[in-house]
Amino acid sequence: MKRVQTSLTIVLVAAFSLPVCSRASATMTFTSVAEPQQQERPGDRGDEPKEGDSDGPREYSEVITEDAVTSTGMFDVHQVGDDLFFEIPPSELENEMLLIQRTMESTLQDPGSFFTGGPRLIVQWERQGDRVILRGKDYDMIADSTAAIWSVVSGFRRGPVLATFDVEAYSADSSAVIDVSDMFLSNIPELNPIDGLNRGRSWVEDSWAFEDAVNVQVTQSGSGPGASPGRRGGGPGGGRGGGQTQTRSQTAKVFFSMARLPEEPMMPRWHDERVGFNSSRSYDFTRPDNRLEQIRFIHRFKLEKQNPNAEISDPIEPIVYWIDSATPDWLKPWIVKGVNEWQPAFEEAGFSNAIVGRVAPTQEEDPSFSMYDARHSVIYWRPSTVANATGGQIVDPRSGQILKGEVNMCHNIMEL
Repeated sequence: MKRVQTSLTIVLVAAFSLPVCSRASATMTFTSVAEPQQQERPGDRGDEPKEGDSDGPREYSEVITEDAVTSTGMFDVHQVGDDLFFEIPPSELENEMLLIQRTMESTLQDPGSFFTGGPRLIVQWERQGDRVILRGKDYDMIADSTAAIWSVVSGFRRGPVLATFDVEAYSADSSAVIDVSDMFLSNIPELNPIDGLNRGRSWVEDSWAFEDAVNVQVTQSGSGPGASPGRRGGGPGGGRGGGQTQTRSQTAKVFFSMARLPEEPMMPRWHDERVGFNSSRSYDFTRPDNRLEQIRFIHRFKLEKQNPNAEISDPIEPIVYWIDSATPDWLKPWIVKGVNEWQPAFEEAGFSNAIVGRVAPTQEEDPSFSMYDARHSVIYWRPSTVANATGGQIVDPRSGQILKGEVNMCHNIMEL
């Protein structure tokens, strides 16, 4: 059992990076993906009408019918037959949100490889007449909003238009109802893992709305590189080798999670080379001497004392790491124990019960819970032949606040 504890300690040290704050911009860097030719994303067809389209928005009851399955939250989500609708209120327009995609299962995944994360974007919804726009945001550049250069910097920070949607109807409170099915089932290279998505072999499975988040689960089918049928490789050290690589049909179950960023960004903490915290970078254009400065914020969780005057206090919100329900039963209590062993370190910083490990509920126990939710920090158990583990964080680019910690523990970790 000592071997298990040693391996777990290495993983958690690498993954957590756990400085704290008295209250809580870092950049998130994304790899550019070349967009395949002749592929359409929502809105690419411009004004070309779809079959059954009418001129302009329709009556609400004509779009959101009695057959709709509705989940209410940050904005209401409706499933009507095969179509998925978002009902976006005016109060959520222009709000910055984290949008992540995680692959739950896929024919693209090789058991002899590492499990990677997935796209992570900062986005916001905008309205233009009877259209709603999904726009990405960029935090590579920052400036004081009172500085003269802000008008230019703010323009560069307006990221790409990822998709546009016609308003299908308006609700009584002027919320815009849009059909977002194509957002999850078409070729948005910033979001979707499979090239050449085939709409006829892809569908929305489920959706959930919460007070501060919306989650969508879909099945996507299309084409992608893979080994010859029946020879996926996957033996230890085998990689994808095993067969001649060719383009063939691929299917993935994919989870999307969109969560509102904190209304007030956490106070950032500057990076110091002498201390080994993960950090994100940005360029500040408002130095008084007009010189460009690269700044770095460390990644850290936000902890605030319930009782600010107490020497040691429970936090308002503890750090919770959910342990994958797919973890072998005999290991679950040990991984929980490994997470909880960080508590004495936080006590030295003035926090009691600051971090806890909990076993995630199964689908049967709580159908609305997902480890892929952008609001949950998790320790995944991966069916990989690799003898290793990895860790990382998704942060608020404005402050470095860790919004979601992710640890991957491979099934073969005992060989580490």
